[in-house]
Amino acid sequence: MSTLAKTEPQYWLHNSRWLFVGGSVIAAIVALMAEGPGDFIGLILLCICVGAICAWSLSGKPTLYWTVLVIFVALLILGWTVEDPEPALFQSILITAAVGWRVNRLAISLALLTMLVLLPWLGTLGPNYANWGWWNWSVGTAFTWSLGRVIRLLEKTLVELTDARAQLIDSAAREERLRISRDVHDLVGHSLTAMLLNIRAAQRTMDTDKTLARQALTDAERVGTTGISEIRTVLVDIRNAHEEDAAQTESLASLPDGENILRLLQQQSHINVTHSGDVASLQGPIAISVYRLLQECITNCSKYASPGSAVINLEVEPNEILLSSSNALVAGSQSPPSLSDKTLGLISMRERVGSLGGTFTAGVEGTQWKVNCQIPRHD
Repeated sequence: MSTLAKTEPQYWLHNSRWLFVGGSVIAAIVALMAEGPGDFIGLILLCICVGAICAWSLSGKPTLYWTVLVIFVALLILGWTVEDPEPALFQSILITAAVGWRVNRLAISLALLTMLVLLPWLGTLGPNYANWGWWNWSVGTAFTWSLGRVIRLLEKTLVELTDARAQLIDSAAREERLRISRDVHDLVGHSLTAMLLNIRAAQRTMDTDKTLARQALTDAERVGTTGISEIRTVLVDIRNAHEEDAAQTESLASLPDGENILRLLQQQSHINVTHSGDVASLQGPIAISVYRLLQECITNCSKYASPGSAVINLEVEPNEILLSSSNALVAGSQSPPSLSDKTLGLISMRERVGSLGGTFTAGVEGTQWKVNCQIPRHD
């Protein structure tokens, strides 16, 4: 996973520590304004609760577990010594929200919740027989714990979504690099191979048949010019990938389509080419893939086929496209690589067909090298 996908846990609410500090202080001030300062012991115990929450929230010391224990004991003593300790129970409810929010293990969080839910009821058992209206406070305590737990789940979901988004970005970047690699390999490999073969043919016939040599050099020039034009088209497409739709449409319009496929087939004089169906109707990604697959088949036939043995057949049917290539191997020459050889050409062909949901096979059958591609159509 790249650095994009590595995210640190973040609190759902920014500066959440001040949320608890402010809530604790405000609750204490409201309680004092509503009930008065009360006796000295009650004031001290209330200050202990506020101080424990502030210390935990700002410094992490004491820990949340110790903070819960301090508040539990302080409020229990307050309930057993003061006739009306209810305003101080806001401190208990506030720390309960923190328990639901910050405690990772559910079992521990529920144990602390149980303590705080029972606190109002335990206050009624003291010698002061304080009437806490404990059932209301217990329900409120459970509700705030649930709220804290919901916030925790939202935080977790946010982190997971952020990680998933980063992974999707990484995956898209890798797929784009693979696409560029396939395009560059197909374009450069096909063009250079065809040019090299024509130049070699010109060298062999230079002294014996100047007309044939001149024709071979002309073909080499044509292939080179076409290859440079196609490479430029791919580079323009890459550069315009993040520009306005109009620029993207202009770039995509220059990519291979059915007409380009027909022209490519018609240019092959040393290969027996057949095709059927409405080839000219092919558009978009499927046309680009068929064009690149044909280029790779032509390159392989040019490199490995014995003279006059290469056959390429393209069938465009309503529901699928079938592309096959076969040729007899030159006696004593190196055999074409197989899929297990991890060659870029065959890997590129397999990935192109696979990206469109099709099937691809390639290999030697007897004395023949055969390639078969089946691509479903989703028009």
